[in-house]
Amino acid sequence: MTALLAALEAERRSTGLPHWILCDEAHEQLHNEALSELIASPPKGYCLATYRPHELSEQARRTFDFVVALSGGKDVALGEGIDPIAAIERICGFALPDEQLLAPNEGVLLRPGRPAETVRFAIHPRRSPHVRHWRKYAEGRLPGHLRFQFRDEAGAPRGIAANVQEVHRALRTCAAGVLRHHAARGDLSRWLREAIQDGELALTVAALEEAFTTTARADVDAERLRHTLLRVIERRYAD
Repeated sequence: MTALLAALEAERRSTGLPHWILCDEAHEQLHNEALSELIASPPKGYCLATYRPHELSEQARRTFDFVVALSGGKDVALGEGIDPIAAIERICGFALPDEQLLAPNEGVLLRPGRPAETVRFAIHPRRSPHVRHWRKYAEGRLPGHLRFQFRDEAGAPRGIAANVQEVHRALRTCAAGVLRHHAARGDLSRWLREAIQDGELALTVAALEEAFTTTARADVDAERLRHTLLRVIERRYAD
């Protein structure tokens, strides 16, 4: 990453382009002081996107001219122990007054150290469909209390999955009794809804679980359920 940013800066000095460099999931890289020093050097022109602003280095945070906070940050960090909005308030050096707390589909533009210049705005509905990419959402490892616990029909542990990719892998080989146990309880759809926060896929899986438990529960039916679960997960998270 350091070499890439250095090359982009050299290109900007030579041609003036790109005007802006967007760094997604910035917390993954900009906890590093060396990278933070690079982006702090003029010219600026960096947009850092993150749902974990508290993990950015102090040096990176000192470079901010503006901060945009979007609604939903607290939900995204559920179970992580850090409230992103509170972290942004620390970065900016002031707290948002109660009347500026964000409602769904709202955002706020802030300038560090200048509370009087705070601007609240509405977020328009997206025009393109939302596609969740396997690498971004499926490979990040959840904290222990949010991981999926596989069990058989007797309740004995049969494995733990820390993300969607690991659940997908386990579904390919787990015993039919494990599928029956979790389908009857609605465990997988609940985990997708609460831990992964993928309400759309959770609804699809909940319908599959209900259909399985109310019609037939033989091993051959479990194999059909397995096949269908694997396909819907792959379609949802395909790159």
